[in-house]
Amino acid sequence: MSVLERWAERYENMWDDVPSPSSPAEFWAIGKSRMEHGTARLREEPTVTVDAMMRLATVIGKDPAVRERLANGVSARLMAKAAGIWKHGQDIGAVRRDLPVSHLLILVQEMKVALMRLSLPSDRAATVDEIEAFSRMHFDLVRRLCEER
Repeated sequence: MSVLERWAERYENMWDDVPSPSSPAEFWAIGKSRMEHGTARLREEPTVTVDAMMRLATVIGKDPAVRERLANGVSARLMAKAAGIWKHGQDIGAVRRDLPVSHLLILVQEMKVALMRLSLPSDRAATVDEIEAFSRMHFDLVRRLCEER
């Protein structure tokens, strides 16, 4: 478990230097850029990263105790950063305001877990191309779900 936690921590700093967008278009462009940056990192060490990502997704989806442990560690710090970014998104009219940010983040995470189960192979590690396609699909669904209309 601690190996997976250390792996997840490597992605935590992706959200440290996020610029503060001033418009909805800029908010979603930054989100897309961060998603692309994260998936580009897969190409740096694809076997290790894809393996860790798949193990983490499998464990999160199947073991509530592990999910809880992550929720109180790296995931909690990431969620706190995300909440601030998404709250700003609501303030500038990029993110829907009929649901609290906390609800939106839970929906986004649950959608991600479900999408992993539905679109990534369960009998082998996903390829980097499959992970990139998954990431693009997830971002598209997040935007459709969360964008202010």
